[in-house]
Amino acid sequence: MTEIINWFTTNLWGLGALVVGLIVLFLLIAFMLEHRTRRLYPDRNRRGTKAANAAKKKKKAAQAKVKDSED
Repeated sequence: MTEIINWFTTNLWGLGALVVGLIVLFLLIAFMLEHRTRRLYPDRNRRGTKAANAAKKKKKAAQAKVKDSED
């Protein structure tokens, strides 16, 4: 175990591997937390999302229905 720690702290390749490993670990944790947050709080009609597009489509359909009923 001490040899591994010594390799990480003294060797250039060890430091690089440690930094890359930590970046991958933090990205994995960030992805998991973001995924959980998006499940808890679904889209709130933000621009460019599926929910906003569905709301626009629903609004257009309602307007077309009103327009057809007036004619």
